[in-house]
Amino acid sequence: MRRSFTVPLLVLAMVAVAGLLPVAAVRAQEGGSYGAGWDINYSADVAAQKLMKSVVYVETRFDRPRNDNIYAAWGSFRGARPLMGLFGTGFIYRNSQYVITSPFLLEHADYVRVVTWDGKSFPATVEGTDDTFKTAVLKVDWGRDYEPRPAALGDSDKLKLGEPIAILGRSEEGRDFLSTVGVISAIRKELPTVDEPTEQYIQFDAPYYLPMMGGPLSDTEGKVIGIVYNTVTDFYGTNINFAVPINDVIRVADDIIAGRAKRPWFGIERIILTPQIRALNRIPERIENGMFITYVEPGSPADLAGLKAGDLILSLDGKPIREEFDYSSFFRRIYVDQVIEVEYWRFVPGVSDNPDATEGDIFRTVVQILEYPEED
Repeated sequence: MRRSFTVPLLVLAMVAVAGLLPVAAVRAQEGGSYGAGWDINYSADVAAQKLMKSVVYVETRFDRPRNDNIYAAWGSFRGARPLMGLFGTGFIYRNSQYVITSPFLLEHADYVRVVTWDGKSFPATVEGTDDTFKTAVLKVDWGRDYEPRPAALGDSDKLKLGEPIAILGRSEEGRDFLSTVGVISAIRKELPTVDEPTEQYIQFDAPYYLPMMGGPLSDTEGKVIGIVYNTVTDFYGTNINFAVPINDVIRVADDIIAGRAKRPWFGIERIILTPQIRALNRIPERIENGMFITYVEPGSPADLAGLKAGDLILSLDGKPIREEFDYSSFFRRIYVDQVIEVEYWRFVPGVSDNPDATEGDIFRTVVQILEYPEED
């Protein structure tokens, strides 16, 4: 799949975050309990104890030694020599033969292994990845005698602003556990300074160490509510941390495991309606918003449904398209074979150019989403 994050930003963010963690990280240890009463640090400690046996160290070996700029942050751990592989964190999924982690860790991987909380090492294979929701699934051969412990899963749709969270991960050598605490600091539609609209991300303020990438973001009950994805720097030079909500992770992981992970195809190129587009295409003022179609791929679902360049998409399955985010958000969660209703405006001579007209140039069609064709 195509990568959708901005590489230099990722490297910059990881270097910055790696420098933040030693101040805030504490090592999670077995045992210990705390009395009743809310305290974020005590609550996070309980979460760490519950999650520890479900968290694994993920280590890869590249197909060849690499000095790519995107791995500069990892290189800071092991010197200037070419990297042989990456290391990060993951957690055992509810179907316990699988582990969830970040797809970034698996780029160019020729060999993957996971190391459990008690130091046992097991080979793993990449079952599949989804770069839209930054989720990767590993299939692990646990052998006949080892009994993996799946992580408890929460409900990311019920998260609230300011809710306390904890992160549990592994050190760069995989020997130690690390835990940090914080809160959900924002519920936003877009990553600052990043093009992709991202209502699917949880923003949190807990610092994290580079090898904790791909690890679980937990509520204070020890239930996984997301996986640590990335850090970006906003216009003010502030580092902002993001995780992928567990409800999206579950949906994507289950599709990968079931073999349903297919890339959906709609088949248009588009641009949001602007005053210039309105003037050039004689779109009446009564049409307030929409996504303007600049090109329709021949033979695509959009083409088969009768959409044409010059049409303006007004709504998708009844959801108004007022900005780019509305369109992108809708299409991030569609699936192959889904049927959607498209409401659109099309220029009709004598109607669209009649200032007194109120109808006659708005149409509806249905589109069945197909799998994206293989590229030659």
